[in-house]
Amino acid sequence: MKRIFTLLILAAALVTVPSCSKEKRLERMLHKSDGDWNITSMTFTYVSTDNNGVIVTASAIAENAGSFHFDKEGDGSYSFTLGGVTHAQAFGWSTSDETLVIKKIAQSVNISTFSIDQLVVAFSGEKSDKNQIELSGTETIQSTMDSEFSQKVLTVNMTLDKK
Repeated sequence: MKRIFTLLILAAALVTVPSCSKEKRLERMLHKSDGDWNITSMTFTYVSTDNNGVIVTASAIAENAGSFHFDKEGDGSYSFTLGGVTHAQAFGWSTSDETLVIKKIAQSVNISTFSIDQLVVAFSGEKSDKNQIELSGTETIQSTMDSEFSQKVLTVNMTLDKK
């Protein structure tokens, strides 16, 4: 009976080790060699809505649009330019099995102008090659001032290559 119990524990340990090592490999891949990654291609849709209900939509493909940086501690930043507009944010990142998750939620309130700005960044993706990651997600900015409201949503699919 002890022998069967020992074998079951050993089998359970062997099953959990590979998933942990995949996660650690992805983490190390992200932050090794300074943690810098190029956005080699990006497909995006940008939708902007103002207080009057005017909706502006733009879609395109961008090459070499910018970069991502991943720190070892789970922090990072990105900067890319689309249509003359720079998108740059710091974020937190984590991995689970072979999936990368990037997120940020922020809000600022200006009492003197009665304005509230909210930002939500949510990207996720997976390793697609030895030094390549496929990411998709959104960057959403909502702003209110008095009774005015605007929203900007950027939806992207991008390929990151290690610098």
